Amino acid sequence: MAENREYQSDAQISDSEEAKEFEVTYCERFAPLLQALNSSLIVSSYSANSLLLLSSSDGENIHVSSVYVPRLLGIAINPEQNKLTFAAYGQLLHYQRLENPHQHKVLETLNKEKDVFFVPCSSTVTGFLNTHDMAYTEQGLVFVNSSFSCIATTHPERSFKPLWQPHFISELTPEDRCHLNGMAVVNGQPEFVSCFTSSDAAYSWKSELSHQGVIIRTADNFILCDGLSLPHTPRFHQGKLYFCESGAGRLWCIQNPYAASKDELNITCVGEYPGFTRGLKCVGDLALMGLSRLRPAKDGSKRNTDMPILQKQEETWGGIVAVDLRSGEMVARMQFSEEVAQIYDVDLLAESVNPHIFAWDAEEVSEVYLF
Repeated sequence: MAENREYQSDAQISDSEEAKEFEVTYCERFAPLLQALNSSLIVSSYSANSLLLLSSSDGENIHVSSVYVPRLLGIAINPEQNKLTFAAYGQLLHYQRLENPHQHKVLETLNKEKDVFFVPCSSTVTGFLNTHDMAYTEQGLVFVNSSFSCIATTHPERSFKPLWQPHFISELTPEDRCHLNGMAVVNGQPEFVSCFTSSDAAYSWKSELSHQGVIIRTADNFILCDGLSLPHTPRFHQGKLYFCESGAGRLWCIQNPYAASKDELNITCVGEYPGFTRGLKCVGDLALMGLSRLRPAKDGSKRNTDMPILQKQEETWGGIVAVDLRSGEMVARMQFSEEVAQIYDVDLLAESVNPHIFAWDAEEVSEVYLF
């Protein structure tokens, strides 16, 4: 990527006790890119307990705001762009786009420059399922239930309703056996998933070896790729399947993901990047991809110390890169200070350059009535 001048924005993340400052540094290409897309980036960071909103209305400056969401992982946006769901700790938080927001008395003084408003409307208590990727599908809201190693949907009287599990998982039990995490939806159906391992033993992925990951086609349980280092975020785009090999800092493309044999898949590496690649939104010939800083295992173990990225990158950072899918080149980059070290999901709010998403406990929400 050509050298660019860098710009900086200051913002805050809020946990349940206090607000913390963090910095966003970005190259001169990022703001005009967001303006050209006529969209706003929404990014989840479970380490910061935050949903980040990044937008540019003038093509020069990037506005950054955040919403507190405890241990936020997956983000789901419905095709009509009027519903959002966030995978928070122990529950799913559902938001609805607010039509004619200034007709609500309590919102009359809102900034008129805001073009989209989302308010919380309900929640689904699931218990700790370690919910990762989510999507709105023909079966409703579908999510990766990592704790029980399955794809599931919501149920009015139960924690979840299982829909699919890998063929090597013998029973549904909260043992996170393979660390099923990513899901790609095609024509309204979950078609591809990523796992850290194909083992059926409890927490088997928490070994010192990271090269056990797989990409699976759900319809026939065909393993497209194996031997991967901590794969995440499969995404189907323009007939191809892209996914992140996070432990190697790589982005891959499977040209023919519905091929009958591995010889016909045509798998190519798009590129290698200076971070733990995770979170992917493809649009046209571009991919907006999250990068995370490498961190030691929380339990103090030597888990995943064989990650290829440890040998290739002297320093990793957290942020977002825009990648040309044709060449693999980073065409724009945005870097977060260490307060936002871990990125999980990346998506776009279309036709919005200045959105506002209310915090769950915002005072205004108590006087917004939808009927």
